[in-house]
Amino acid sequence: MDPAVLIFLLYVMIAHDLVCGLIQYRAQAAKPHKRAALTWRSSARICHGPWRVSSKSSTSTFAGAAMSNALSVSSQLNKVLRSHYLSLPQGGLCQVTYVWIDGSGEGLRSKTRTLESEPSSTEDIPEWNFDGSSTNQSETADSDMILVPVSIFRDPFTLDPNKLVFCEVLKNDRKPAETNHRHVCKKIMEKVKDFRPWFGMEQEYTLLGIDGHPYSWPSNGYPKPQGLYYCGVGADRAYGRDIVECHYKACIYAGIKICGANAEVKPSQWEFQVGPCEGIVAGDHLWMARFLLHRVCEDFGVVATLDPKPIPGNWNGAGCHTNFSTEATRAEGGLEHMEKIIEKLRAHHVQHIRISDPHGGHDNQRRLTGFNETSNIHEFSAAVASRRVSIRIPLNVSQDKRGYLEDRRPAANCDPYAVTSAIARTCLMEDEVEDLLSDLDINDLEWVHVKEAVAGAHLWMAHYLLHRVCEGFGVIVTLDPKPIPGNWKGAGCHTNFSTEATRAEGGLEYIEKMIEKLRPHHIHHIRISDPHGGQDNQRRLTGFNKTSNEFSAAVASPGVSIRIPLNVSQNKHGYLEDRRPAANCDPYAVTGAIARTCLMEDKEEDLLSDLDINNLD
Repeated sequence: MDPAVLIFLLYVMIAHDLVCGLIQYRAQAAKPHKRAALTWRSSARICHGPWRVSSKSSTSTFAGAAMSNALSVSSQLNKVLRSHYLSLPQGGLCQVTYVWIDGSGEGLRSKTRTLESEPSSTEDIPEWNFDGSSTNQSETADSDMILVPVSIFRDPFTLDPNKLVFCEVLKNDRKPAETNHRHVCKKIMEKVKDFRPWFGMEQEYTLLGIDGHPYSWPSNGYPKPQGLYYCGVGADRAYGRDIVECHYKACIYAGIKICGANAEVKPSQWEFQVGPCEGIVAGDHLWMARFLLHRVCEDFGVVATLDPKPIPGNWNGAGCHTNFSTEATRAEGGLEHMEKIIEKLRAHHVQHIRISDPHGGHDNQRRLTGFNETSNIHEFSAAVASRRVSIRIPLNVSQDKRGYLEDRRPAANCDPYAVTSAIARTCLMEDEVEDLLSDLDINDLEWVHVKEAVAGAHLWMAHYLLHRVCEGFGVIVTLDPKPIPGNWKGAGCHTNFSTEATRAEGGLEYIEKMIEKLRPHHIHHIRISDPHGGQDNQRRLTGFNKTSNEFSAAVASPGVSIRIPLNVSQNKHGYLEDRRPAANCDPYAVTGAIARTCLMEDKEEDLLSDLDINNLD
C-alpha cells in the first residue's frame, strides 16, 4: 500500500478516537448526580419485554440502565480498517455464510466456510454440520446437526461473489429438527400450488440499546405520546432511520423481495414488508431479511427486538401482519372467495393463535388485548378497513371486489413458515380430521401419521398408528371430546355416510328420508356416541363451538346434528355427515347404529340393541 495512504488512514484513526473520547466525556459530564430508582426484571432478556415502571419518582421511569442509547463496544471499532480488509481480492474463492433457526424457534445462527468457486444455486453448496448442543437443538453426547441449503442470496456485507444461504436443520437421522417448520410448510405449499397462494408479510420491530432501553428514549421518563411517529420525519420523531435505510438497501442487494419500509406508531419502532411471494418463498425471504436486520443493527451497535409487546402499557405492540390471496381472490368477483376463506379462518381461530408466536400464543396474549390497534385474542373478528379485528379487508379490496385479506394476528416473532402453512391449510385444504395435535402444532407429527394411516383401512388401526407415532415423538394424543373446558372447541369423529342410492342421481331425496329415520332415534345414537353412554359427549355437545344440543339438520351448518354439505345439496346426491360422535367413539358402534337405523326396517324397540352395540342383541 502507498505510504501516503497509510499516513492518511493513521490520521483518520486518531481523529476517530479523539471524537469518540470527546463524546464520551461530554456524556459523562451531562449525567445527573441523582438517578431515579431503576430495576430490571432480567438484563439477559432484552428482547423479551424486560420493562417495569417505577412509582418512586414523580416522573415515570423505566427499569433499565440510565443511558437511553447505549451502543455495543463492537460498533465503536474502526470501520475504516474493516473496509480495507473487505476490499482485498479473493482469488476466485467464495465465502458462503450458512444461516439457520436455532432451538428457540426465533433466534438465528450463522457460520461461514470457503468454497473453491462462486455457487450459482443451492445445488452447488454442500451440506454442513454444527454443534446442536450449543444451540439448544441436541444433547452433547449426540450433538451433530445437519445444515441443508435451501435458498441462496448475495451477501451485502462481504459483497460479491460471496453468498448467504438459508438452511433447514436436520437431525443426524435426517429427520427435521423441532424448530424446522419449513419441512412441513414446503409439503403444504406443494399441495396447494394450483391455487397460486401469495403472501406479503409486514415485519414490525423495535430498536433497543444493548442495555434493553428503547433506542433514543429518555433515560428517565417517556417520549411524547404516540401520534407523532407513524411515518414521521424529523430528529424528534424518527429514531434510527439510518438503520432502516441500510437494511432496506442490504435486502435489495441480497435479492430479498422487500417491498417497503416505514416508521411505526411507537417511537423507535419500524416496519418492513416482504412480498408478495408465492408459497414457501415468503418464509425464506422473511427469515433472511430478519438475519440482515440483526446484522445491520450489530454494525450500528443496537438491538432489534421482535418481542410482540416490549413495552407494557399504552404503547403499540409489534406484529407480523400477513397478507394472503389466491388466484381466485385476485380475479373478478374474488371478494366472495375471501368471505368464504374468512369463515374457514373463524372456525380455526384458536389453532391460529397457537401458532402466532413460538410459545403457543403466550407471547401474543400481551399484545392482542383489543387496544392499540389489535383485536381481542379470545374473539375472532373481521371487517373492512378496521385495525381492531383479526382479519382486515382493505378498503380498496372491498371497493374493487377482489384482492387480498390481512391476517393481523401473527406476532412479530412468529415463524413465517408456521403462519403461512396454517393459512394455506385452513383456507385451501379440505381437511375434516379433528386432530388436536396437527391443528395446534405445524410439525412432522401429522404428516407421519397421515402417511402411516393411509395403509390401514380401519379407524381403529389408524388410532393405533397415531398413538405409536406420538410415542416416538414423546407426546400424548388425547381423543377426549372436551380436553379443555370453557370456550374451546371440542373433538369429534364426524361420520360421513352414503349408500348407492344416495350417491346416484336424485340421491338427496334418500338422504332426507334417512335424516327423518335418525331423528326419532337421536337419544340412542347419543348413547353410543362415546364409550360411556354419552356422558363424555355431554361436555362437548353444548350448542356452542360448532356443536348441537338437540337433534337438528341443515345444509352447510356446522352447528347441527346432521349436516348436508353444500355441494351435496347443489348436486342433489352424495352423502350426509353425522356430527354427533365423539372423538373417542367406537367406530363399530357408530357405523353399526347408522346402518341399522337408516337401512334396517326393524319395528322392535329393543332398547338394549338400540343403546348398546354388543353381542347381547
